[in-house]
Amino acid sequence: MPLTPVDLQSVQFRKSWRGYCCDQVDSFLHKATRDYELVYKENLELKENVSNIHALLDTYRQMEDTLKNTLILAQKSADEIRKLADQEAELIIREAKSQAENTKASAAAQVEERMRKYEEMVNRAEAFRANMRGFLLAQLDLWDPGRQSCQEAAAGRSSCLTDSNG
Repeated sequence: MPLTPVDLQSVQFRKSWRGYCCDQVDSFLHKATRDYELVYKENLELKENVSNIHALLDTYRQMEDTLKNTLILAQKSADEIRKLADQEAELIIREAKSQAENTKASAAAQVEERMRKYEEMVNRAEAFRANMRGFLLAQLDLWDPGRQSCQEAAAGRSSCLTDSNG
């Protein structure tokens, strides 16, 4: 067991006839006790500081572990968010392409329908014109019985009209 300052202070030496000078021994012991007490107190303080530093180091290690775990979790979360964002972007792109295709198909159908209606109107107009021409030629034949037949009149219509005008 290590000596303490109290041990040094309370030590008793036997006196002998031819021993050391008591005053010198007492003076040296007093000085040694005082110096040892300072070193002993300093050692206790240093041990306490080391203990505090170890506790602080443990705290920092725990904080480091917590930060590492937090960073790992943040990285996983970021990866998951990135993955979800990529999936959502792909879905949006697919929906946009689908909508564009639907719009394109709808526009094509509208164009086709309008072209069909246009052709129908052109056919109806031609039929109406043919009917009207036939009707008018028939009317001309009624007014001028000596005129050419309807087919010949259709071929030379302008000459017929000029003949009837003149």
